[in-house]
Amino acid sequence: MVSLRQLLGRGADVQRVAQDLGLEASARLAARFLGEKLDAERGAFAGWQVVVLEAVLERMCAYEAPDLPGVVESGALDCALGFIGGMPDESRAVLGDLLAVFEFGPLVLGVGNGNKKGKRARFTRLDAAAQDAYLASWENSGLAARRAAFRGLKSVCMMGYWTRSETWGAIGYSFEGNPGVPARYFVAKDGE
Repeated sequence: MVSLRQLLGRGADVQRVAQDLGLEASARLAARFLGEKLDAERGAFAGWQVVVLEAVLERMCAYEAPDLPGVVESGALDCALGFIGGMPDESRAVLGDLLAVFEFGPLVLGVGNGNKKGKRARFTRLDAAAQDAYLASWENSGLAARRAAFRGLKSVCMMGYWTRSETWGAIGYSFEGNPGVPARYFVAKDGE
């Protein structure tokens, strides 16, 4: 049997093995290889998985518009975590597994960090350009499961970012301008 270390550099083999094992087993192997621990309660995120989610949010919501806040300023991470917290247990567990596999992927698939002469690194240690390339490889993958996983992760990120009121002005949205928003959600302005 081929060890995980022997598979490094053989991306097609790693993808096949990961598909055969399934997401949960792949996530456990990835965490072990990274020297990280998964939370004992399935569906709960370890601190390093939250860091991975924040890094993905930063790249997916990196807009070059001066009137859009950054992920940290907007509170998007806390919002995304709140949204995730309301998911069914199994959905949270799948997302946590995906974050583990996502963090580990660049090491096995040979994604290098441009600033380190092609040296492999986990996702959170890649520079912005390498992170963007890695995200694009998931979005445009020939594997339907990988594209679907990307879309799920993107949905969580977009939910976390675009539901923040700090982002609305840039896209011309406001509660007052939306007749479908119940009045109880309006924030009283000074003097009213």
